[in-house]
Amino acid sequence: MGAIYGSSYYTSKDRVTWTQGENYAKSLGGHLASINSKNEDDFLKKEFQKGWIGFTDVEKEGNWIWTDGSPVTYKNWDNGQPDNSRGIQHYGQVWTGSGKWDDAEEDTEQQAMAFNKRAIIEIPLSYFSIEDASFREGKGGDITITRT
Repeated sequence: MGAIYGSSYYTSKDRVTWTQGENYAKSLGGHLASINSKNEDDFLKKEFQKGWIGFTDVEKEGNWIWTDGSPVTYKNWDNGQPDNSRGIQHYGQVWTGSGKWDDAEEDTEQQAMAFNKRAIIEIPLSYFSIEDASFREGKGGDITITRT
């Protein structure tokens, strides 16, 4: 968990597909993370190492957009990416090795488990108020957010 640029960031406890990650983020009042600067990218890599981000071209091949609607002002694709391998890679992810971005296909739940993919979730700090959110820390520092 961390906070920068007016947003708080979390990772899903469970390994998820890209769509599951985005839906979970929306249920918390956010989206998969949008990365709009090198500083933000470096912060997220340090905090989370790898995971799904909210970058997708599923609506139109080659037209990458952030799921939160923010403008695309920064990209950090790995060499040769995005490549849309096999014509099915439409979802952004950050990989541990290079720390660069890669386009990937929508994983099945089995693939999400095998590749240990979690969602990097961004929630605007202005979204929460004391009245409608509760936070509970669990084992190993896991935090559960509940909106009432």
